[in-house]
Amino acid sequence: MALGLLLAGPARTGAAEPLRLIAMGDVPYRIPEDYVRFEQLIETINRESRALVLHIGDIKSGSTPCSDTSYLKVRAFFDKIAAPLLYTPGDNEWTDCHRPSAGAMDPIERLTSIRRLFFSGSQSLGQTAVSLTRQSDISGATPYPENARTELAGVTILTAHVVGSNNNLRQGHPAAIEEHLARNQATADWIRAGFTTALARQSVAVVIAMHADPFDRGNGLPGPSNRSGFAETLAAIADGALRFRGPVLVIHGDSHVYRVDQPFRTESGDPLPNVTRLEVFGAPTVAAVAVTVMPGTDMPFRIRPLTIPDAVPGSDLR
Repeated sequence: MALGLLLAGPARTGAAEPLRLIAMGDVPYRIPEDYVRFEQLIETINRESRALVLHIGDIKSGSTPCSDTSYLKVRAFFDKIAAPLLYTPGDNEWTDCHRPSAGAMDPIERLTSIRRLFFSGSQSLGQTAVSLTRQSDISGATPYPENARTELAGVTILTAHVVGSNNNLRQGHPAAIEEHLARNQATADWIRAGFTTALARQSVAVVIAMHADPFDRGNGLPGPSNRSGFAETLAAIADGALRFRGPVLVIHGDSHVYRVDQPFRTESGDPLPNVTRLEVFGAPTVAAVAVTVMPGTDMPFRIRPLTIPDAVPGSDLR
């Protein structure tokens, strides 16, 4: 599948080579079967010539224990990826760890462990690392190392810690609300700062990777989200896209539905034609999506599924 859109603003100078990315998320879930499929997917990814791999979160299901052992198992898989890897957390890794089936653990303590295991140091994961700018490096008052940024082939790429389960806005749970409010504001500021940096560097495009589907209404109906945990995120993306004017790709997961469309709007409801949404596959499908960023063309984001045999249990999606 490929999607074309015209730039809303003046064309920027094109990169010498197109930027090639691979995105995936909401895997592995079914244990141990998905570990086998996930390893096959990594082998497929490693055969592709790609500059960067993105995992947009949910490295486990919400009904399996939130143990360091399960985190380290996936970290070991990440270490097998040949290209640089950027990862941003999903809700299953920490916000949902209070569930009895997930171990009835403290979500904030689990987030601390996730940060220790995946977000230490100034470089990406993967066998070939790239240098990152982390939000926590810029300001000690914003201790969010998972919010990171890099630039490849003239494209600004950033991760934003925005998760499902309404972004941890759990009414009636003061600790969760306090955590949400602080991280939510810091992440919205990070998104806006990413666009400011892209403008200063004259980037040819912006790619944002986050976990949550910000259009999930929580009631099964289509349309903009009515869940306030995502309001600031949507406003920050809209503000940045209007200022940047060049092509923007927002990659997320959470709903487990592969799709490419343009649902983003300004706060007044006007379409944002320079913003494309890519939602990656998710469980039960173990698959990824290959993206080629080609600014200055009628199709600045060329997108196709990257699947393996038995990507869905009992089927073949090749």
